[in-house]
Amino acid sequence: MSSPRPFKRARYIDASHSQFNNVGGDQYNVVNNQLEETALSTLRPVDRLGYYVPPCMQGTRQWLVDSIHHWLNNQLAPNILWLSGSPGSGKSTIASTLVSQLGEMGWLGSSFFFKRGDIALSDPAALWRTVAFDVAQKDSFFAEKLIENLKEGRVDPTRADIATHFKYLIEDPFTVSLEKRQATDTIRSPVVVLDALDECGSDPSQSKQRHIFMDTLIKWSRLHPSFKLVITSRDQNITSSFREVCHHIPIATGNLISHETGLDMQIFFERRFADIASQYSSLHSWPGAPIIQQLTDRAAGMFIWAETVISFLRQGPPHEQLDVILAGAFREEGDVIDQLYEQTLRYSFQNAKLLDRFKRVVGAIVLAKTPLHRDGLKHFLGKQEDELTIDFILLKLSSVISTRTTDGRIQINHLSFTEFVCDPKRGKEFAIDYTTHNQIMTLACLKIMKERLRFNICELETSHVHNDKLNLTDRLKKAIPDHLSYACTFWAEHLQSTSVEIDTLNEVREFMHIRLLYWLEVLSLIKQVTIAFRALILIGGWSEVSYTISFIYGSTRIDI
Repeated sequence: MSSPRPFKRARYIDASHSQFNNVGGDQYNVVNNQLEETALSTLRPVDRLGYYVPPCMQGTRQWLVDSIHHWLNNQLAPNILWLSGSPGSGKSTIASTLVSQLGEMGWLGSSFFFKRGDIALSDPAALWRTVAFDVAQKDSFFAEKLIENLKEGRVDPTRADIATHFKYLIEDPFTVSLEKRQATDTIRSPVVVLDALDECGSDPSQSKQRHIFMDTLIKWSRLHPSFKLVITSRDQNITSSFREVCHHIPIATGNLISHETGLDMQIFFERRFADIASQYSSLHSWPGAPIIQQLTDRAAGMFIWAETVISFLRQGPPHEQLDVILAGAFREEGDVIDQLYEQTLRYSFQNAKLLDRFKRVVGAIVLAKTPLHRDGLKHFLGKQEDELTIDFILLKLSSVISTRTTDGRIQINHLSFTEFVCDPKRGKEFAIDYTTHNQIMTLACLKIMKERLRFNICELETSHVHNDKLNLTDRLKKAIPDHLSYACTFWAEHLQSTSVEIDTLNEVREFMHIRLLYWLEVLSLIKQVTIAFRALILIGGWSEVSYTISFIYGSTRIDI
């Protein structure tokens, strides 16, 4: 593979590209850079720093990564590569590996890992804004045209107009960039990687947005072949028009797995078991080749199954934990990952009291609109639980739920677990009731705001100075902890998914009459005031439903 020419960095990033040599030129360049940075800031790219997917284990999936690189270097191939596979087949780890490699090579333009359940990471209207911002850091020709479009008002990033975003934030800048790079003999274009397309636009209200977004992907296929786009997703709800414009690489699982995938799975188990055995002097040569082969066959190409097994082994004496896995009846029919989830949960949560606590903890984590902070989890359980009990539940769930070391937020390891516990047919006695737990989350948010919201919450000395002019970091951390920030941001989202009950009606009415302005103040302080409009619409829609119910309870309608 030939070495690429490095991208010319954008002028607003690197002042060394200044074209002003006259007196005062440096000052002009600084001012110009600031104006360009201000223009780019209007794109409001999604913050993805807290979300990380580990790459493939070294020495595995190399055959698949090699085929992707072969496509990258083929200018005659379609410019979209679609990597499809079943849940847990390892698509995201392959995408993560590719992102790391492209970054080292200087070819990465942008990467976006969609995540269902996270409002920011599942919003189709956020994608092209974020990609444009990223690519502008790498390609100065792209950046110049992008900034021109923003300054001239050809596109408004604050509007969720996905088609216009693609035209003026992606297509137009890329076209101009290609012309200028061809003139300077710099042909290599930045590569964009989108993971988990099936998790984009998971909210039913975003279905139309997702349809428009898929149309923009078709438009990408009409760009120059050098503009490479890598997409991973499940092989579901993918239109024929999209399939027709892609170079498709399927990842087979079950009885159809390739010989290479079987070898990769075997390597994975051998290394993971060796890591565990190295911590115990009595586990020499454990568990042996026949057991590893048995587990490899059971995994059937599902790397999330293998990861979950290894995580479960680390929860207790590994040989006893392995016996639990091996003792489980392996059914040829049904989803192998569902069978594993059911088996491990039944082992950990057998009595009714513990099962209720499990559902409260999992319900809060699964239904959260963005990952909850570990320290704030206790506020969303619907009843008081001591930290020791919560730690115990999370420890038992550590094979499927983890706490991120980077920011302390709780993360579900794989979407398949969320789908398992949210589906009564799949989760059985471990399934959570969607409406019930949204009710718990709604009332928890209202309780948090009742206890914490107050006038001038940050105790500012004056209201005549703009918030951006004040150093509010320490005051915000003290006055608006994570659980209050979450409650203020997402309580209306939870409310719209609840049934109308008298307790909720009374709490919402009291909130609207007493704490509405305090809520708006907090949204302003945490720079989320734009969500107030949507929240009020949601509350209004919910109150329309409650109007009929109000006659039964003799209450008055909630006016907003």
